[in-house]
Amino acid sequence: MKPFAPGAVASLVFGILALVLGSVPLLGLGLGITAIVLAVRARRAVAVAPESLLGAELATAGLVCGIIGSVLSALATLALFLFLAVIASVIAAAAGAAALPAHGVPLPML
Repeated sequence: MKPFAPGAVASLVFGILALVLGSVPLLGLGLGITAIVLAVRARRAVAVAPESLLGAELATAGLVCGIIGSVLSALATLALFLFLAVIASVIAAAAGAAALPAHGVPLPML
């Protein structure tokens, strides 16, 4: 039985983890990039020696899962940063509004 290309199984594992943890900002992105790198290396190894190595299909599946997981994680990271920006602007607006005089209090005339 021929052995699997180095990184073929690992790329699939990291790709599946990237899909599952894609909603976690930055974690899914790191796992997805790892899956992509391992898959590309495994596919190259199989392309060089197809008669002695297996795992091109596993590497392709890892590549696809890694790409999808990376995109999901990038979107989750972007959503988190946008959410934090909105919260920061609301807090800044509330702090600015607290410094304004209350309604009904006359302002001094110059």
